Amino acid sequence: MALTVAASVVAACGPPNLRQVLLRSGAVNVSGAIEEAVGEGVTVLNASFSPDSERILVSTFSLIGGVTSVWVYRIEDGSLVQTGLKPGWALDAATFTADGQQLIMAVERPDPPSFRIYQVRVGSTEWANLTDLVPTSYVKVLQVSACPDGETLAVLSASEGQTDLAVSRDGGLLLETQAYPGYVKILGWNPAGTLLYVESDIPLDLGLTKAQREKNAGWDDSMQEGVHARAYAIDVAQGDARAVEQGEAPDPLVSPDGKWKLHMISIDEMSTGLFLTHH
Repeated sequence: MALTVAASVVAACGPPNLRQVLLRSGAVNVSGAIEEAVGEGVTVLNASFSPDSERILVSTFSLIGGVTSVWVYRIEDGSLVQTGLKPGWALDAATFTADGQQLIMAVERPDPPSFRIYQVRVGSTEWANLTDLVPTSYVKVLQVSACPDGETLAVLSASEGQTDLAVSRDGGLLLETQAYPGYVKILGWNPAGTLLYVESDIPLDLGLTKAQREKNAGWDDSMQEGVHARAYAIDVAQGDARAVEQGEAPDPLVSPDGKWKLHMISIDEMSTGLFLTHH
């Protein structure tokens, strides 16, 4: 399948007319395939590629039923597999495991109200509770990201307005940092699994002294004002962070092999669509 996408289509989000541009260019309407499968309109909440770049993990919210669903879309043949949440559960975040065969899902359970992290094989109903193996102080999980080593997990959570980034392995906390009053967002890992890339609008405190933090993070006046976001590479073993140049940090909307790109496009006030193109 060969596609030629207009040069102006470079953003992940944009005005509704981008949808027509993408479709005329031969983009794959992933959200449309999910709507066809469920027989109703959905809005896309989040999407990410599998480590082997062969599948897409998509979380959606049905516009009629009001139900959150998790789907795995296979790029080669357009097939869909649904991994359903248990009744009453709400999805906070999800990611593929390093081997791409299972999902790690952060959910909110209603009875009793609680936050949990589970691992489940794609399409399975067997859920393994990982909560006790992720030693974080989270309340609401915003992102989870599995390291390529298959053993390390990064969790971004929020509690009382503060975001907390924690990296753990086998139940042990490797590093933790809070971004306050700014924000932090996980971008992904390097292939070796030694560096975690994040974006933040303030220098990250990794338990270092102020002088060390300023040296590692490249502090300047614009960062003190919290104006400009930067990408950082966190060395998980060493526990330090450095600002990186544009292009070094991975783009979560581009497949790991660099061949595909996801476009989340606002369709109307109620829904966001998901489209796939060659990158």
